[in-house]
Amino acid sequence: MKLKEFMVNHRKDWTLVMVTIVSTGLLVVGLNFIPSLTSRINSADTHVPDEFLSARRRAGDAANRISELTDTYRDSIEKISEAERDGNFNVGLDLIVDEVNKNEEVRRAAEDLSLELSEMARYIDAVDPEKASTVALSAVTTGIELVQHLISYNNTTRDLLNVLQSRFRTGDDEETRIRIDGLITEMNGQADTINNLGSEYRGLMLQFDGLTD
Repeated sequence: MKLKEFMVNHRKDWTLVMVTIVSTGLLVVGLNFIPSLTSRINSADTHVPDEFLSARRRAGDAANRISELTDTYRDSIEKISEAERDGNFNVGLDLIVDEVNKNEEVRRAAEDLSLELSEMARYIDAVDPEKASTVALSAVTTGIELVQHLISYNNTTRDLLNVLQSRFRTGDDEETRIRIDGLITEMNGQADTINNLGSEYRGLMLQFDGLTD
């Protein structure tokens, strides 16, 4: 498959994830204006709709898959950076193509997570006690942020692949090296944010479980 076709296909795949997560975000914004969620009387009763529980389990599986995959981001970026420093342009290009391919697995998990977050958001208002519904809303919001940063990481990875491919055709220059260093730095920052958000999401769901057990 040609590089251009390869990148177009990946871009289309991530568009569906983006549409889903934006729709979920709008639903979450709407929840903030629902009186029953924001001002209902505290209750000692515990109630979690089965639909929410099922979506929560599936979302947890997706989040764990994302964590397993993104835990390797730092190592991958370091290898790409090392290849760049050593002038191994072909190796660097191969590594970034591998990273884009890995992002396809991440995309599938992110799509699953975004769909389950959307399902969870639909039933948050029916969760009791109120504190549990508030924690659930925070978890969904954090999950949305996680998916958004995964999309950003994928976009930066694609940008880096394009720059490396261009350099492979036209040769090296100072401006290109600065651009590559900037993209690698950006990927490092995004990787840290992704890992932190993943940990935060899992922590919130553990808190939720403690409130509803």
